[in-house]
Amino acid sequence: MKYKTIYILLTVFFSSCFCLQAQTVEEVLKKVNTEYTSKKCLSYTSSYNLYKKATDKKAYESYKGIFQKNISNAVYQKIDKTEFVLKGNVCLKIMHPDKLIEISKAEPFVLGEFSIQPLFEYCKVKEFKSNAGFWTIELEPKQFTDLPYSKIVVTVSKSFFITKQVFYFNSGIDFSKDHRKNDISYPVLEIIHSNHKRDKIADGIFSLGKFVSFEKTGIKPSLQYSQYNIEDYR
Repeated sequence: MKYKTIYILLTVFFSSCFCLQAQTVEEVLKKVNTEYTSKKCLSYTSSYNLYKKATDKKAYESYKGIFQKNISNAVYQKIDKTEFVLKGNVCLKIMHPDKLIEISKAEPFVLGEFSIQPLFEYCKVKEFKSNAGFWTIELEPKQFTDLPYSKIVVTVSKSFFITKQVFYFNSGIDFSKDHRKNDISYPVLEIIHSNHKRDKIADGIFSLGKFVSFEKTGIKPSLQYSQYNIEDYR
């Protein structure tokens, strides 16, 4: 299972659900949208913790990530050993272990255009709670959808930043390292976001040219990544 793609999914998925609940939830999530899409720099760090089951206290697997966005809504993100650069209508995904660079069209979120409609039909807000300093929102996929979760719990700070996302998977995964045995569990992915800042970010971080060059003869990897293959899905 490609757990490292889940953060990007939720960024769009989360923004797609806010019209399904009472005005309080709507107002909170509208302000969340404003914080993430406003023409201001934004950076934060993330911790990804995968648990084999919901009752586990110790993570089965953990990795770190960072997110950075400039005033033009160009985005740089790194999750473990995979980097993303999203600028204009281009998205680069650099998978270092595979020595592979994927090129695709940037998602609407990258352009600061949170769209409600694409995932509107798939989820509902089951529960909303206001706590001291934060809100918690429980999202539940509707029946007959193919989302791989039984529920998603999102924590939003009173400064309107997403600080935690917890995904409860609805299908069992075999964690066994021995092909002769099964170790089936329903995993939980916890993503914690912290250190939100509005400090200016150097433009070079969002450079596509660091990884590829767009030439008349085609797209080529930069000298530093000359051994990487390129796959263009635009």
